[in-house]
Amino acid sequence: MTDPDVPVDERDACRILQEFYRERGHRPSCGDLRELDRALRRRGTSLFVLCNDMGFPETYRTQERGWTRRKAQEKVFQFHASHGRRPSCKEMGSLPTWLKYHLDETLSDFCNEIGIPEDQPLRTRDSIRADVQAFYDEHGHRPTQRDFKNHDDWLQKQGSSISRMCDEMGLVGDRFGRRRRRSEKEIEQRVRAFYTEHGRRPTQADLPGDNRWLHRILGSSLPKLCDAMGFPRSPPTRRRPPARIMEAMRTEIREFFDQHDPSTDPKHRGA
Repeated sequence: MTDPDVPVDERDACRILQEFYRERGHRPSCGDLRELDRALRRRGTSLFVLCNDMGFPETYRTQERGWTRRKAQEKVFQFHASHGRRPSCKEMGSLPTWLKYHLDETLSDFCNEIGIPEDQPLRTRDSIRADVQAFYDEHGHRPTQRDFKNHDDWLQKQGSSISRMCDEMGLVGDRFGRRRRRSEKEIEQRVRAFYTEHGRRPTQADLPGDNRWLHRILGSSLPKLCDAMGFPRSPPTRRRPPARIMEAMRTEIREFFDQHDPSTDPKHRGA
């Protein structure tokens, strides 16, 4: 059944709906009679409301979802009161599908119709700048595009980027905008903390990452930094065993020799 001409009054609309119901055995949806629904909306009603007034039973899909216009309106108002913003399609479950199928409306259109105000922008430059500063304070390095992908996508549309914002904020980074993993001052602090805890200067094996950074960036090394900081070199490892161990070894050798000396063995006395 194709869309009829725009009805002159509501009586013609009721007649068309009655014919549709008699022919199909169910109430029409907005997609079935789109032009008729638009004409009814211009008159302050809708296809859905008129079907309810005529007593047509709701379709199985509507009954299964359990939605009505009043229930949908209450649900949206309840969400707005709890969260202070409009709901998203994911947060409303099957409601967006029901709205599209029966009212030929999107969730956004429905919110406009019942007077739910539009949300404020989720992101602004000030809010992103605050997030970047908080990230820097927590992690000690500037964020990358991967850290704040959504923020970076938003800034890209504004003609900027996370890297450019970090530069504007004066956050330290190398010329490629990569993470500032280390600095000479931070390495000095770690070396001093290591010396306080262990009583000796750290070796390259103790802080391999810092040693590589010093060699690559400053052309230095961890031993040279320790020398510059005045930490004494560790004494060389004594390879000779302690005296007590040497004495025990001598005792064991002497006992072994006494037990196996050929001159004390009766078998060898007549030889």
